[in-house]
Amino acid sequence: MVPRVPDSKASASKLFQQHLGSAKTGKSLLIVDNVDSNDMLSSIHGLVNSLLGSEHGLTLFTSRNYEIAESLAGNDILEVEKMPEQEALTFIRKSLAGTHITWDKANTAELLANLDYFQLAIVQAVAYIKKNRISLSEYLQLLSGTEDDIIFLMSRDFNHVTRYSGSKNAIATTWVISFKEIQRRDPEAPDLLAFMSCIEWKAILRWILPQVQPKARMTDALGTICSYSFAIKRDGADIYDMHRLVHLATKLWIDENGSGREARSSAIRNIVDVFPFVIWDNRQIWKSYLPHAIRLWDFRADVKAQVRFALFEKIMSCLENEGRRIEWASFIKAWDDETRHEFPKNGALRLLTQLYLAHAYSNADTNYVKASEILELTLSLNFGNKSLRIRLQEDLGAILNLQGECKKAVQLLEQVVATSKQSLATNDRDLLRRQRRLVEAYRENKQLEKAIKLQMQIISIMEQQFREDDNEFINSKFSLAMIYQAKKDYERGIPLLEHLQAIEGKVYPKQHPAFSYIQYELAIMY
Repeated sequence: MVPRVPDSKASASKLFQQHLGSAKTGKSLLIVDNVDSNDMLSSIHGLVNSLLGSEHGLTLFTSRNYEIAESLAGNDILEVEKMPEQEALTFIRKSLAGTHITWDKANTAELLANLDYFQLAIVQAVAYIKKNRISLSEYLQLLSGTEDDIIFLMSRDFNHVTRYSGSKNAIATTWVISFKEIQRRDPEAPDLLAFMSCIEWKAILRWILPQVQPKARMTDALGTICSYSFAIKRDGADIYDMHRLVHLATKLWIDENGSGREARSSAIRNIVDVFPFVIWDNRQIWKSYLPHAIRLWDFRADVKAQVRFALFEKIMSCLENEGRRIEWASFIKAWDDETRHEFPKNGALRLLTQLYLAHAYSNADTNYVKASEILELTLSLNFGNKSLRIRLQEDLGAILNLQGECKKAVQLLEQVVATSKQSLATNDRDLLRRQRRLVEAYRENKQLEKAIKLQMQIISIMEQQFREDDNEFINSKFSLAMIYQAKKDYERGIPLLEHLQAIEGKVYPKQHPAFSYIQYELAIMY
């Protein structure tokens, strides 16, 4: 006890400081808990300096903020790590001893994995289980339920002998305290956290986040987030991970502050802007964006039609490039159902949706009749977008060819190519693709000399600017191989297909439709 000093004008804190610094007091241990803010640090600054210089005792500070901890203790920091598995198992077993609740190692281990061995989360889970007299498996079912279920669990307050009387103990509440401190000290960090709460909690790429300028300011804001352990930066990479519970707590905080809708719409607009062009060559990049785009797809109602459509195109293109044809076709059909009565029939968004829907029926279902019906009906509408009309005509010609109506296909595709030549350069990718499709129609219509002449012209142009593994270049060479097959010129056809197989074997996985199709045709030639 600190002795009273009659008529002393010294403050209580000054007397306390003198008492602990006195040799008469003996050895002492002072615990200063929850030094989480710069304001609190400033308020105890004098006391801290005195205590840290004392030879008669030790002072232990606790803080959620690594930067504050470092300013207080320098290198003498002990980070409270996640609970070791065996220690956590023992804690739960002992906590449930004497209750009717059956303890079993398998369910306990699964519970700990779900809670990521967070001490407070474990204590809260045990308190909830005991209070409601439910089994471990029942709590696990709640924890594996909807986000609303988990948020409810995290928001439940509880009492425990290790917690201060009257303190707010719910795990979500303790994180909210840190949110508010982050908000006070770093204006950019809350916006980054809000964005993170809308996307996947794993593998968050720095360059997918809303960019803060200058770059040093961005680094500082991310450092603030990590210092409060809301995210962990992977070693040697600009990639961050959040724990699921932290991610949900962040979402709860954003929603409770009334900024959830704006955060979600802003996140969608941002990912649409930064999403890379979807081609197979840069698949490692867009594959890292895809899980976040799919997560944001659930919030599409929060943005305008144009942005929603842009997000739809990004996801659709990724699914198509990965060869996930069933998912790709289902995604397009669901989008068509969702927007059928929303977009004007002759507006660009509806017309493009019909184009993609025809692709789904043609490429995934091989329902060429349905695909051609969709395109013919769309082309009958009155709209002035000439480039889109040509795209629709091109696809209709290709599908008519697959239906066996090769004469109609040749007539339509010749018209498409002639029109395209008026505005496109000879090496334009769209023109070269349309010419290749005309070649395929010539081949099916038994006009093999026309087909081989035009296809050789296309390949000659492509050799000047396209890489060997470019998808359209491969398609053109495959088209040439099919002409050789039609002419029964296997001496040229087989080596060409083998060459393409070797190229695609380096590009696509063996289960990808593009790779298996070449294998199929090669087997026929053999």
